[in-house]
Parts: sequence; structure tokens; C-alpha cells
Amino acid sequence: MLSEVGAWLGATSMELAARNTINALGAHGKRIEWWSQPRRTTCLFDDTGLRAAADARDGRVAFDYYYGNGVVEGHRFAGFHSNAELGWLADVGLARYVEDMHTVLSRELPDPNIRRAKAFCGGTSDGGLVAGAFAAWDFGGGEENAGYNQCAAFLGIDSLISTDPLALQSVPALREFAGLGGGLSYQAQVAALHAGILPVSFTGIPYVEPRFFTLLAVRGAAAHYAPDEETDLHRRLPSDWIDEISTRLAFAGTYADLFGGGNALRDYRFTNTALLGMLLGDHTLNIGPMQFGLGVLDGGPVTAKTVPWPDNPDSPLSAVTGRGPRMVPTDKTALYTWRDYDQLDGIDYAPPGSEVVSIHDLATTLAAAPGDSLGFLDPYFAPRFLIDIQSAFTGTRTGDLAPIRFGDRIRQRPVLTTIGTKSWIGTAAPLFPSDTIYLDNYTHTDVNMAATHQFDSRPEAVSTTITDFILRNLP
Repeated sequence: MLSEVGAWLGATSMELAARNTINALGAHGKRIEWWSQPRRTTCLFDDTGLRAAADARDGRVAFDYYYGNGVVEGHRFAGFHSNAELGWLADVGLARYVEDMHTVLSRELPDPNIRRAKAFCGGTSDGGLVAGAFAAWDFGGGEENAGYNQCAAFLGIDSLISTDPLALQSVPALREFAGLGGGLSYQAQVAALHAGILPVSFTGIPYVEPRFFTLLAVRGAAAHYAPDEETDLHRRLPSDWIDEISTRLAFAGTYADLFGGGNALRDYRFTNTALLGMLLGDHTLNIGPMQFGLGVLDGGPVTAKTVPWPDNPDSPLSAVTGRGPRMVPTDKTALYTWRDYDQLDGIDYAPPGSEVVSIHDLATTLAAAPGDSLGFLDPYFAPRFLIDIQSAFTGTRTGDLAPIRFGDRIRQRPVLTTIGTKSWIGTAAPLFPSDTIYLDNYTHTDVNMAATHQFDSRPEAVSTTITDFILRNLP
């Protein structure tokens, strides 16, 4: 199984999905290797702080290294990279990912007959889109070497295996029109990246910028090594406007909190685990695509958030803020703790069985240093990929996207498509195939990290679905 990772994520982000699938197939007497393939940008991250935290078993060591001018073995953090240092990211997009995927697959499995019989290719989120482009890619040497002929089957986990979801390529007039207009726009955007008019990374953009993603890894380390200890990391963070905006976007309960700064995150008391949950949980975080279903706040009173709007799970706007309800603490003297996914008795807004990820699993994988396992996060994920995939979807087949030649051939291979019922991807459900499998109570990010043991002894849905698909399609 060769699986491409989603945006801003590294290889370790899929560890639970991989382990659960390996064990599920093992129960059927099958042996599988799971390869999670990250992007080259993962290597930009300085993992010294996370390594030092692992050695000391103390997340504060990582915090001091990245944000407190701390020294580790004589080395001081050089700072986060600026766009001026990262000009080469203008060329790190869909073509680079697809070619890297092909290199790994062909080098590790040099016999094309083995690849066609036993290699299952896919990914989660944007990783599934990469796998879809791989299937349509012309690698030279005739159609026999096209991407769809390199794998036995394809899997889109909360994702879509396609390069033409709007079916523009099936109508000649639309194909020509989209190709001409889209091609000109694509060339202009790529030129703007090279000229520095468009940013080559998300540096400086609140919540998705490298500084904030690194902070999530550090808070994961703190929650891993001292889960129940009261934290002060949210108060010790040096003043920085990007961090301030990022935290307000994630935490604010009202517009007064968002724009006025009242009732700020730093005003409340949390354990390390609760602070991590506050910034990543589907009942606390304001940003839907990044939410994990991993439990709820405990230890003090909470109230429903109203920013940017009150929660309504049936509204298309839930793609932005999640299906909720989202809660914010109200008592500045209470020490807020966290109830894990399997401890939800008596919580009316998150009943037992409605959450699927253990916050302790998430903390453990966030704490992993990239040098050890290529890490959970990829803070320097490049915008070029988003330009490429949007252009490919709207019909561009020029420049780096010219090798997309076999989009319709994916029908010759078995394809698994899944969507979580709490995922923001669900708003695009009309574009998904009719045999799409829906994963009950899974958010977009849950598909990577669902706990092995689910409520009421239910089987874990992602690994079970993948296992059934692989068993049906092995020779």
C-alpha cells in the first residue's frame, strides 16, 4: 500500500490507519507493507527541538528551543524560513509529487507485473488527488507505462481519485475552452510564483503558517510527556501578531473575543492535554478542515461559540467551522481537563460513539521528530500544489500538467472512495461516485488517526473498509 499524505501532514500522520490496516489484514492471514509517502518539504523542518524533548521527556524543552531562544547541544534555532529563502518551492507541485511517487514504486517494486497485481495506491485528502493524477499520468514509453497500469487498484480516503471531477474532458467544446482559458491562467500563476508576486509557502499567513504548525507539534509533545500537568505554554509564547491572529481564529467564542482580544486563550487554565484538544478538537476548534473528533473539554463550565456563526450541522457553512457544536470555557479559575473519545457519558452535545480519535494517540504522533519517522506535520507545504490541482480539475493540460493524458482509464481499475459523515469534504459529495462509502462520525482528519478500539466494540471503519477492498481485489 503506497499512500500519499494530505496537505500540511507528514508520514507519521497515517500511522494509526496503517497499523490498524496491517493488523486487520493479518487477521485474514495476509501480510502487507504500508508506505506513507511525505513531500520533500518535510525536510525543511528543524527537528532538533522535538528530538531534545524526546530525550528529556519534556515538551517544554522543545518550546524553549523554538520560541524561547533555548540551546540544544550548542545549537540555537535559526528561525523559520522566509519566502525569500524558499524560491525553489515554486517548482514543488503536483508533477514533483507524482514523479516521486513513481520513483518510489518503480524502485521498490521493479517488476511491473508485481506492481499491477499487488500495489495498492492512494491517499487521504490531497494525497488522494495526487494518486488520481498518478493514475492519469503519462510516464513515457507508451500507455503500458501509464500510471493506472502501475497499480492493482486505487484508494481515495476522504478524497477523490480523479483529474476531471467536472467531466470537462468528456465534452470536446468544453475541453478546448477550459484548456485554453485555464492554461493561460495557470501559466500566469506559475510565473507569479517565480517572480515572487505570489508566495511560495504559507509563511506569514495566520493558522497555516510554519510557526503555528510547529507550535502544534510542541503542544503535542507536552501533552504526550505530561498529559495531566497544568501548562503555561499558552502564556509563555512571545508576542507575535501572526500567533495572536492564529490563536484568536482557533479559539474565539464571540466576535468580541475575535476582534477585541477579550477572553483570550491565555486567560484560562488548561492541562497539556486540554490545551491540545482546545486547538484541534471538533467541539472546540473554529476551523473545520483541521478538526479531530477526539473528545471534549472537562473540569469547568463551557458555552456554545457563535463566531463566525452559530453551529448548524445541516448548513453548507459547516464545511468552514465543522458540524459542532463548538464550545469555549467560561471560568477563568477552573483547571480545564479533557475527556477522551471513549469517556463521553453524560455529554449531551457529544454522546458516546460520536468521536473516534484518542487525543493520547494524537499527542504521541505529534511528538514524533521528522528525523525519526518523517514527522506528523509538514509546516512548509507549498501553495504550488494547490495551483496545480485546481488547474488540472478545470481542464489545464499544458506545462507541468501536460502528462495528464489518461484520466478516463482509471475506470479500468478498482477504485475505493470514502467520505467521513462529519468531514467538510462532504459538501462536494455530488462530485463523488455513486458507490462512495460513508464513514460514520469521521471528520476529514479522523481518517488518519482513528483509535484501534472503538465505542461498543465497533470495528474501526477506515482499516476495515480498506481491508475489505484489498481482499476483494487481490489476485
